[in-house]
Amino acid sequence: MTTTVLPLICHGVPPEGLARNLVGRTVTAYAMPPKHSLKAAWLFTLYFEDGGNLEFWSEFYNTAGWNELGVLVVSSPGEAPNGRSLNLEQFRVEIPSIHIAGCRKLLCEEDGFLAECGLLLAGEDEENLIIAAGISPGSVSVSLPSDESNFSPLLDLPYCTWQELDA
Repeated sequence: MTTTVLPLICHGVPPEGLARNLVGRTVTAYAMPPKHSLKAAWLFTLYFEDGGNLEFWSEFYNTAGWNELGVLVVSSPGEAPNGRSLNLEQFRVEIPSIHIAGCRKLLCEEDGFLAECGLLLAGEDEENLIIAAGISPGSVSVSLPSDESNFSPLLDLPYCTWQELDA
């Protein structure tokens, strides 16, 4: 059976350079529009100590039957298509710093499709930040070291695999 790959979508950051863009940086804050939550955000922004940021959301694909798979989208500020980017600075939430030591992408295979549906940013002190396609189409769900309780990804993590991204 042939597997169709639904790759991670990157705007303004080459997919092969994603880990190089993340490893060694320190996450200090996040933001999302009002009334969004870590359980379901249609735009989620991570802020780094160096003043940069990255935006996240998901794209959904109908696969076999009624099944849908979500693919994670990563964008540099201002690089998102159709004005998807928003300045969320006023909704910024400071968090304990996470120095990124490693980066893995979440892979889920179902019905002949392999979706790259999330990222795990591994901190030096074993704290993990996970951003994955959420249940609602277009959303992401986020697990922070300080708040894992709201994490509700589209796919069950025990049935997914992690692949290390080279920095």
